[in-house]
Amino acid sequence: MTASAGGEAGSGRRGSAAGDAGYTDLLGRRRLAKHDPLIEALGRLDEASSALGLAKSAAGEERTRRLVHQAQHDLYQVMAELAMPPEHPQAPRLGTEHVAWLDRCVATVQAPFLAMTKFVLPGACPASAPLDVARASVRTAERHLVRLAHEAGPVSPHTLAYVNRLSMLLYYLARAEDGAAGVDFDLAGAPAERPEAG
Repeated sequence: MTASAGGEAGSGRRGSAAGDAGYTDLLGRRRLAKHDPLIEALGRLDEASSALGLAKSAAGEERTRRLVHQAQHDLYQVMAELAMPPEHPQAPRLGTEHVAWLDRCVATVQAPFLAMTKFVLPGACPASAPLDVARASVRTAERHLVRLAHEAGPVSPHTLAYVNRLSMLLYYLARAEDGAAGVDFDLAGAPAERPEAG
């Protein structure tokens, strides 16, 4: 892992000097400016993985912790995939089996909430709030991946599908945490009277 592919690992004196000048190195790839779309996408994925870590630590349900931990691992595989040249034999990391796993998990976690028709504001309980933050962070990472795919270079269709669907899993895991905490799901409706600060 390089600094770009997963946190700050592997940054020595040479890497620090390059970083000071606004550049970073990728696995088997040329040095790129830190504002390069690929580096930006890697950074957004790193943020998303960190947000998932916060959600995992706050989760009340063991299922949530297990699924979020797996998703973190998969995002690290995405980062490694992007950090390598596309032609590298070890570059492909996510495949149809990863997307199929995610689809199965979404179907299972979503099932109790299929009748839900109202919006839910984030912050219903301490366990669900970080999941909603992680969901928004994953959506941001997805937008950067799509931009990268459209403007700068190839991104695996399996990677795009996985990151797109991951946000749905996080949404329903958050609702499952809300349900386990016994919160009222009518959280997006306006209160009967607008509250005052005083």
